[in-house]
Amino acid sequence: MIDEKKIEELCLKGESVTLDYKVEQYKFNGNKDDKSELLKDVLSFANAWREEKGYILIGISENNGQGEIVGIQSDDIIDDANIQQFINSKTNKHIPFSCYSVIFEKGLVQVIEIDECASERPFYATKDFGNVKKGAVKIRRGTSTSDALPDEIVKMAETRIAKPQSILEAYLSPTGNSDYSKERVTLHAFDVDFENLPGNYRQNDPVRNLIDIYSTISVKDKQHWIKECFCICSVNLKLINLSDVQAKDLRIEIKIENASTKVTTLDCYPSKPQTFPFAQNVPFNNFIDKNLCIHPHDTYYEAKCVYFKPESTGTADFIVTIYGENLSKPVIFNFKIDFFVDKKILPPECLKDDFWNTLEENFVFNLLNGSDET
Repeated sequence: MIDEKKIEELCLKGESVTLDYKVEQYKFNGNKDDKSELLKDVLSFANAWREEKGYILIGISENNGQGEIVGIQSDDIIDDANIQQFINSKTNKHIPFSCYSVIFEKGLVQVIEIDECASERPFYATKDFGNVKKGAVKIRRGTSTSDALPDEIVKMAETRIAKPQSILEAYLSPTGNSDYSKERVTLHAFDVDFENLPGNYRQNDPVRNLIDIYSTISVKDKQHWIKECFCICSVNLKLINLSDVQAKDLRIEIKIENASTKVTTLDCYPSKPQTFPFAQNVPFNNFIDKNLCIHPHDTYYEAKCVYFKPESTGTADFIVTIYGENLSKPVIFNFKIDFFVDKKILPPECLKDDFWNTLEENFVFNLLNGSDET
């Protein structure tokens, strides 16, 4: 992060391959064409041939080859998180930059500071957005921006490939089971019914069901939650860095393909019904934009990286794609998952408080993948 003195020094240097002045703020809330100007400029600095940080200074006018501080209003400042999400959701890989503001007497100067990242180029948009076309490698030359030439793109790739690379290995295991595999895992789910228990009740029946005397939570709610729990299964992910190079800024994406039965991925594990307070949902770990670092010869674990709800017995491909700073290309791991869905009959005693209170997520997963005793 630079301060007032550094900005004043940059104003004396004039625009270059590492420095750009903007009198007004980008039209971040405008249409796609307006908003794409910010994307284009950050891409061009990220791809530039430079060995130092690049700066876009907003609130600086260009006058006789130098910068003059004019400032912008606080209402015009764009939050760093918003810019980060906007840029890095549209690029082929994470661009290392930061955004902050510095106070001057004439107003604020917003700074977009782009790290030196020559070994990670080329950067480009993964789809058309406004004036930025999919796959086009924007580059800053001097004080202007243009598309990179084919031989420049080749040189960028050669520089990146020459850099020491991380070597990763991935394993899966059923949640509740410590047997990890590099190829195939088996997950169990159950279609639950209850022994000698009617599924429906008359709404205003004063004698409803005797089991209700054991809890203030209705039997119907308990039944529904237990049925949901037993039809859900999950996997744990383990990553090992086999190299002497730190695996930096890893982004992991997961998806299901070629399923022989319908398999739903859930946003959260169902909350257990209770009187008060209500339990918070367990969030689904969507790995997109999750920046991880794994030290050399170290191991990373992600428990319950995804919840599945298979409709019936079948198989599916579980694909894990990993992007990272020290990976010359995305690493793809393709696992096979065998889903087994069986019928299970539970006794009505499991709806009584003394048993109901022991039913938690880990209990269910251990029951599905370990012991089958209730």
